[in-house]
Amino acid sequence: MALIATLSQSKLLLGLSILLLAGTCLYIIFSLLIKPLRSPLRHLPSPNQGSVWLRLLHEPRVPEIEKWMDTLPHSGLIRYHGIFNRERLFVASPEAAKDLLTTSAYKSIKPELQWLLANNIAGEGLLIQEGEAHKQARKRFNPIFSPARMKEWFPSLWHKTIEAIEALPQQTEETSLRLADDSLDKSMEGVTSILKLVSAASIDMIGHFGFNVNFNTLKSIGPQKREVPAASQDPTVKFGRAYIGMFKTTKRGQLTLEAASIIGPKLALKLPIPAVRTIDGIMGLVRQTAEHIVVGHKQALVSDEDGKLAKDDMLTSLIKTGHFSHGDLVEQTVHFLAAATETVAGSVCWAIHLLSRHPDVQARLRDEIRETIPSPHDTASEPVSDTQFRNLKYLNAVVQEVLRYHSINTLLWREFAEPATIVGVPIPTHTSIVFSPWALNRDPAHWGPDARCFVPERWLDDPSGGADHSYSFLTFGGGPRRCVGEQYARDELLCMVAGLIGRYEFTPIAPQMGTDEGQEIGDNFALTLFKIMEGWKLNVKEIPGW
Repeated sequence: MALIATLSQSKLLLGLSILLLAGTCLYIIFSLLIKPLRSPLRHLPSPNQGSVWLRLLHEPRVPEIEKWMDTLPHSGLIRYHGIFNRERLFVASPEAAKDLLTTSAYKSIKPELQWLLANNIAGEGLLIQEGEAHKQARKRFNPIFSPARMKEWFPSLWHKTIEAIEALPQQTEETSLRLADDSLDKSMEGVTSILKLVSAASIDMIGHFGFNVNFNTLKSIGPQKREVPAASQDPTVKFGRAYIGMFKTTKRGQLTLEAASIIGPKLALKLPIPAVRTIDGIMGLVRQTAEHIVVGHKQALVSDEDGKLAKDDMLTSLIKTGHFSHGDLVEQTVHFLAAATETVAGSVCWAIHLLSRHPDVQARLRDEIRETIPSPHDTASEPVSDTQFRNLKYLNAVVQEVLRYHSINTLLWREFAEPATIVGVPIPTHTSIVFSPWALNRDPAHWGPDARCFVPERWLDDPSGGADHSYSFLTFGGGPRRCVGEQYARDELLCMVAGLIGRYEFTPIAPQMGTDEGQEIGDNFALTLFKIMEGWKLNVKEIPGW
């Protein structure tokens, strides 16, 4: 009898296993093949993407999407399929982008994958907050990034820029050291990588503006590195040098992100692999640093230490609003340490890449800078002001064209939390929608035939750059979620580009093998920023006289 019972249980388990397997197979078939055919959006224009089985693990990147925009007739929306044949809507016109970012701004949220990846390295701060939480936080941040506040802090950005250009020779493998024709000063020439230098400068800038903290990152990356006392309890002492590791774009790191898109971020971020361990280790220090900074600021406000808070930084201003809890302040600190560094540093590097490939633009820009901005060596000159930089027409044209042509955001993702309407099309809840600052910034339909060429001159006499719609330029987004730190980012770009080009000449190591878009030196994976990969180098030569 016992044997019969055992056999019966085995048959039952086998039957249940078969049913479970069959159910799983039917669900997969329904999800992959049947559900897309029943979509209420199936009437929208769609590209021919080939067999679902051949693209099952493929997520289209922006070059592929740009081809669809060029060749597929549409009225602002394109329906396509990504990994596991999941349906996406692509915003293919500035009119559709305006609908998404203004009238429907709070009807969509970040999808789980993008939210988890962003939260893992940037905390739950302003740029990834949703709904009422975002509205209330944004209201408190707006005065911090006002024109008057940016004007006040501009000289500190230039001061950090000077530190960066003085430190560049320490990041250079010198190939020659010659005497300038009209000077006894030595002139440096060699091969350099500016990735670490620019990241260090960005960290130091937000440290000062955001938190009145001197991370001294630029000093920590030189050959004579700052010694950190072994018993130091201040995490800010070792923060800067460690945080640079967060900005590295490596093949191993990109593969980890691709794995996260396939197996899911919750599992991927728990894998015992080097990329995950590195991020976890650095983020532990980041949160410890943020806690230390917040506690220090609150104590300083209570005790009113002489001179320490003579000029309100970002965090002090947030504390004074009384809106944020202690935990909120820590999250916003973590968030802005990332948000104010990675994107701007990436854009500075792309600016130098583009200028290295356009020597005529670079030379013209250098002439304008040297005619107007005092040499960093001239200690007798008056402190620089934002007005001096904003009056440089060609510098501003170059920066604006870098931001247009090479937006660091290629694809941005949202998911509708409630029904919406985009260019007259009803969009159901849970629909994934994708918009691309990169693609819309460079769309010939709205920018003209030279849209995908680097042409700073387009901005000299036309504040629109020749675009026929205000939502054709989306580097900083639009609507109520437009980047609150836009002017801060622009000011940092103005300073860093002016400083580096004013002092040095950059040229590619192998110009015949490269492109302006830089696909060969960067990675435009669909879920991340388009950044230059670790190992990128340039020829650099110091130009005497400034």
